[in-house]
Amino acid sequence: MNARFSKPKADPLFVQNDLWPIRHGFFGLYGGIGPLQHAALQASCLPVHSDSPHSIHSDQQNRCALIKTVARASLAALHFTGTAWLSNQKHTNRVLVLPRDQQSIMQPADALITNDPDAFIGIITADCAPILIYDGVAKVIAAIHAGWRGAVSGIIEETVRQMYAMGATISNLQATIGPMIRSASYQVSPDFVQTVQDASAWNISTMVRTVGDCVFFDLPLYIHKRLESLVSNITDIHIDTFSRTDFFSHRRATHHQKQANRDNRTGFDKWSEQSGCKSEHQKITENTSVKNAMMPPLGETLGESLGNESVTCWAEGSGENSPNSHGRNISWISLAARTNPL
Repeated sequence: MNARFSKPKADPLFVQNDLWPIRHGFFGLYGGIGPLQHAALQASCLPVHSDSPHSIHSDQQNRCALIKTVARASLAALHFTGTAWLSNQKHTNRVLVLPRDQQSIMQPADALITNDPDAFIGIITADCAPILIYDGVAKVIAAIHAGWRGAVSGIIEETVRQMYAMGATISNLQATIGPMIRSASYQVSPDFVQTVQDASAWNISTMVRTVGDCVFFDLPLYIHKRLESLVSNITDIHIDTFSRTDFFSHRRATHHQKQANRDNRTGFDKWSEQSGCKSEHQKITENTSVKNAMMPPLGETLGESLGNESVTCWAEGSGENSPNSHGRNISWISLAARTNPL
């Protein structure tokens, strides 16, 4: 494992691949964006109602300015200069290459690629996988938002294919999988497993774990499998967004909301309750004795124990900066040399 948290002087905290010489980082509760900020980003991508090139350019400028505002904490921690890009994520397999495709930046896309040394590209997540990819020889980078829908539809393969077209090679490409929901927390339905299997060219049985009537899916392993033939090295940060209070989790936030109104459960939640099936983390929230599950000491190397630790409970809260709000984690990557060696 070659990943570490930022040093104590870094504010906010973030985690990065210790072997990469470029500026990058995975930010959670401290450095991510709250639900109101996320809503503002979504609104900035509403369809343009004018055919005027000036109008499109103006909207792009406004969005770039908004990104710098809502993500100022994370960008400052990486000593940001230049241009920062975030895509309009919709669980697609669409990839934009910047600055070539900047006229389309407000259209749906779930991966960004650049070879611009002055650009920061990023994605926002809240249980889905943030994947950063780097080729130090071709000097090309990518940021991918990969939920299960994007993964099965080929967002990873399409991103790497376009990186190949820009000079990247398998032998030089390296990928880092950031904080995301892990198998112990990712309870799914049998129909979900069948859907993923039907869209996959290999048997996914090793990625499915059954405990009684409960089914859990190992999405990080599935993503790792998708990456294996495309890059030479894969690093997994091994952080579970659902079980840790220092990262936002859409599923955890939704769970807390639905705990207060069980009678209105539908879909998967209704199936889950009827089958008596709950994850270990869900069972624990039935008893609300609250304690923060905080990060390990700053500067401590992340190891397998972090990914397997048993977090018994998390902090309650309803504010925008609460770990149980519908905020978003944010991940950045740039070709600029790293200024914060660990």
